[in-house]
Amino acid sequence: MKRELHGDSIVAGFFYSHREGERQASHSSMLRSVLYDILHQEESFFPYFQSEFRRYVQTYSSGEWPYKSLKKVLTALGDHPRDDRLTLILDAVDESKYEDRRNILQLLFDLCSKKGALIVKVFIASRPVVELEHHIKHSHNFIRLQEETEPDISNFTRATLQDPGLDLSGDLLLRATNHIIEHAQGVFLWVHLIGQELLIYAATGCSKKEILDLLISLPTELEDLYERILERLKQGKARDIRDGERMFQLVLFAYRPLTVPELRHALAIPGDLDTEFNPSDESFEEAIISGIEKRIMHCGGNILEIKNSEGIFVPLKSSKFLLTN
Repeated sequence: MKRELHGDSIVAGFFYSHREGERQASHSSMLRSVLYDILHQEESFFPYFQSEFRRYVQTYSSGEWPYKSLKKVLTALGDHPRDDRLTLILDAVDESKYEDRRNILQLLFDLCSKKGALIVKVFIASRPVVELEHHIKHSHNFIRLQEETEPDISNFTRATLQDPGLDLSGDLLLRATNHIIEHAQGVFLWVHLIGQELLIYAATGCSKKEILDLLISLPTELEDLYERILERLKQGKARDIRDGERMFQLVLFAYRPLTVPELRHALAIPGDLDTEFNPSDESFEEAIISGIEKRIMHCGGNILEIKNSEGIFVPLKSSKFLLTN
């Protein structure tokens, strides 16, 4: 990371992710990452590292630099006498380890509050967590995503519920709209998946009141909604489960985003290594699925979505698996 790319400010960042394993959710990993970035960009911070490193070498013959020592280094940077600017960017703090989260946040806020030559700014992106709410109450600047996106969420919700397949109107439509807007938390994907769940249910034949009852019963957290969808897929027919598992395997382990035709051809090859496979043109053509788009929608449970110019991606926090034509 070159300092000149950030103007007059030293910029260091870290993305927490429990999906990538314990290390990526670790506060120790975060400290090592941002401290490396800081020292790489500005060598004048070296003395703060040197004293702690010498103590570490004398105390420990092997292993990682101790967590407590890393915290001391970051805290000491606030005493830097040089007139400079340091910007730290931490994303997905809600996915960090719960242990010591409050203390590490307090350390960061204390660093920002230090009165000295070095000006420190910390930008934190997170879903609501108790530890952050505590600091928000003490007048730190913050932006709530749902407040910024509420007008767009409202428009998207109304467009979703006006689908002819739902046939909602009057008081039921108003109640459904208010419920979704209240629980969306600024997440468009949740609204989209909720709409798809309602359409699937309505396609089986039901009353408008039953649609509203289902809506109220659906999970308000994205992860819980994914879990519900996946559980429903597990209860499908054996053939649907088989094709669904193959689709997710191919999507998750592909080196690059797959196109729909590529997935269609991949599914024509048996996934079971013990299954005899005759690689002739005739047998291959016979195994290719007709109406692959419908099959993807049916076996993917609205988690696999067909796009024209996107690819297949593993979802992070609020993205979806994507397929391209």
